[in-house]
Amino acid sequence: MKFIATVILLVTCVSSAICQPFVRLNLGYAHSYNPEQVERVLMIDGVLSEDKISLSYGRLIAGMGLGYNVKDNFAVECIFSIRPFSSESFTFYEFEEEDIHSFAFQGPLGKMNMESEVYEIAPMISYVFSNSSWKPYIKLGVNLLKVNYKKKEDYMAPLIVGISEFVIGRYERVEQGAGDWSVGFQNAFGVMHNLSERVLITSEIGMVFYTYHFTDRSNEVRFNGDVLDTPDSWYFNDDKVDFSRISLNIGVTYYLTSD
Repeated sequence: MKFIATVILLVTCVSSAICQPFVRLNLGYAHSYNPEQVERVLMIDGVLSEDKISLSYGRLIAGMGLGYNVKDNFAVECIFSIRPFSSESFTFYEFEEEDIHSFAFQGPLGKMNMESEVYEIAPMISYVFSNSSWKPYIKLGVNLLKVNYKKKEDYMAPLIVGISEFVIGRYERVEQGAGDWSVGFQNAFGVMHNLSERVLITSEIGMVFYTYHFTDRSNEVRFNGDVLDTPDSWYFNDDKVDFSRISLNIGVTYYLTSD
């Protein structure tokens, strides 16, 4: 947090050298380079089936940037972003009361829902190549990320109660995860166009590269309402998730003073 406060302070303190302070509002759509995969493997009476899905921690990105145009065509900016409406639901195979002689499964069954909160702070330096009404530019900087998530599963499945004996009941599993601020690298290129002296529209493609480390994860499994003692290793294979992405962003920039 000290690092974040320092970055914000530096962006603010350049006011002595500014040409124009500005505020920018952005809206974007993100696509993960390497999304987290969830696999389900199920074998019933010797018949094998498999499913695989890709999890998203939010595709829609809403952000606000505060910055200054400095000497010549350079600018410094700090962008604050969130990923709202980050919720996904999936439905897998669900056991029914049927005549089953043998079974084995790994991964989720039934219904799964995941909700997440993603916060990003990106201090960046940009360079504008032209002073005409159409202004191509590039940006470079770091990207600070913090993630919280919650998964809920609800499904019918067998529970072994003795040698070659099992009962089918309802499982409920709740998994939660969070981590500290993580630092990655970000770049972008795009174009701005003047609508008026102080208002510009922007369109850009941004790329972010980092691996996020979840430092706090919890897991609770219930069978017909009773808590089961299940090891976390059954569900958590790796605490690291690749959050690298490419995004298409559009926005509006408003200059607080005239040039």
